[in-house]
Amino acid sequence: MARYLGVSDYGILGFAISFTAILGILDDMGIHTHIVRHIFN
Repeated sequence: MARYLGVSDYGILGFAISFTAILGILDDMGIHTHIVRHIFN
C-alpha cells in the first residue's frame, strides 16, 4: 500500500489512523461506566 500511495499520502493515512485511534481511546474513557449507571438507575 505504501508504494501505491507514495510517501506523502501514506503519511497522511498513518496520521489519520493514529488520530482516530487516539480519539477513540479518549471517547471511551469512562463512558461505559456512565452508561451502565444511567441504565440501572
